[in-house]
Amino acid sequence: MEEQNKITKKRHSNKHTLFALCMALLMLLSFAGGYYVHRLTYGKESKTPIDVLNLIEKVGYVYDPETNDYVELDGDKVAEIIAEKFLDQYSTYYTKAEYEKVQAESKGDYSGFGFTWSYKEETDGGISLSSIPVKPLHSTNGNSPAYNAGLKTGDVIESARKSTDTTVTNFSTQQQLVDFLNATEKDVDYVFYLKDKEEPVTIKKTDYKATYVEYYDSENALTFTYEGNDLTNVVTARPTVNLSELNGKTDVFYVILKAFQGNAFGEMERAFAYAKEQGKTKLVLDLRNNGGGSMDVLEKIASLIIDGNGLQVKLVSAVGKNETTHFSTDRDRFDGFIEKISVIANENSASASECLLGAMLYHYGEKYKTAEKEEDRAKYNSTDCTVFGFGRLVIVKNQNGVAKTYGKGIMQTTYQLTSGGALKLTTALLKWPDHSKYQEGTSIHGIGILPKVAVQGANPNDSANAVINSLALARAIATLDEGAIILDPVVTP
Repeated sequence: MEEQNKITKKRHSNKHTLFALCMALLMLLSFAGGYYVHRLTYGKESKTPIDVLNLIEKVGYVYDPETNDYVELDGDKVAEIIAEKFLDQYSTYYTKAEYEKVQAESKGDYSGFGFTWSYKEETDGGISLSSIPVKPLHSTNGNSPAYNAGLKTGDVIESARKSTDTTVTNFSTQQQLVDFLNATEKDVDYVFYLKDKEEPVTIKKTDYKATYVEYYDSENALTFTYEGNDLTNVVTARPTVNLSELNGKTDVFYVILKAFQGNAFGEMERAFAYAKEQGKTKLVLDLRNNGGGSMDVLEKIASLIIDGNGLQVKLVSAVGKNETTHFSTDRDRFDGFIEKISVIANENSASASECLLGAMLYHYGEKYKTAEKEEDRAKYNSTDCTVFGFGRLVIVKNQNGVAKTYGKGIMQTTYQLTSGGALKLTTALLKWPDHSKYQEGTSIHGIGILPKVAVQGANPNDSANAVINSLALARAIATLDEGAIILDPVVTP
């Protein structure tokens, strides 16, 4: 959600020296406090960083005793150092070019092959793909060159070459792959050789508009593509060997939501409309590897899923230093054709995904469960507690056998600077809908959401809904056939 498109910076040369120099310069600036104080505390226009950076840039060169030379300090370099030294892991400084890229990607506009990877030191080498295309936390977008070429998560790249070149580059280290990709050219074909695959994959490095939703039912698959900026539905027959858990489940539809970004809402809206046309009434929503995105997109998507009985319902409260912001559903989007919902999540389901889960758990049961008066129970619809609850939340165990979501319950706000760059800051703690001025509310930051346990004190990792990845869809479908949900929220280890 609010933590999206994070640019990881690896510029470490002379950082300690530059940091010391920056601090010295900032101390000198503090002596001019009377003149600058009204501008350095200007507020949300965020004048402070640009004023300080402009002054530092005017200094020109600063002597570096470690190198016995003069170091040129530009504003971007100083801002980056300050952000890395003083801010948390989710905050960052973007140069103008980086911020333009962030803005484009938040709209779904990417450029490249469309995959990220993870690397593990193994005797057989190779680079294991962690996601297609580029998204944090192993998420998978559609419509990228790599996705359309058939590259899949879990594939291992062993070598590659330019299509017009016979020289093959082998990847025994991560840096070799990085160097190869950095040297690639746009709109040129490259051939990638994969481990345990007879045929290589040819991929062209291009601009593309990412998609974020995939739909499957017992017979069909619905994916999306773009013709320019126009969203297009692509309906195909689903091979019965793929997602075989759906075979014979004529009332179930399975939706993979990869991120709360771009036109994810438009795709979800179309997927739901298609499900309704096909007579589907039970939803399995897959949030695995969905690391979040935009609050605006969250509000719209939640409006399709959470019944507010014609009213807006609160999804999450962002509690900041000076103000609290409430995010809510739209009142007129809920259709009501879905009777039961099951959700799959894993350790990489974070931020907006966890906000959506918290809102669903609260509005589909907790409000009904805690209502003292019969009229309040009627208001919240006594059938809601059978739609979704912890009994239908399936969480995949990680490699250590722990079943929990990521646990990111904080929000970042990005402030554009007059230089064209931007500063992203952690500005609020996120609270579930049980937050009010009378009670603190639930925060899962640093904790995550755990599976429901039937007995107080039982190990959540032993829950029937804590499963290995390959069994997640089957378990989620099975919960749709089970009875009413007994809510027993577990948000602590």
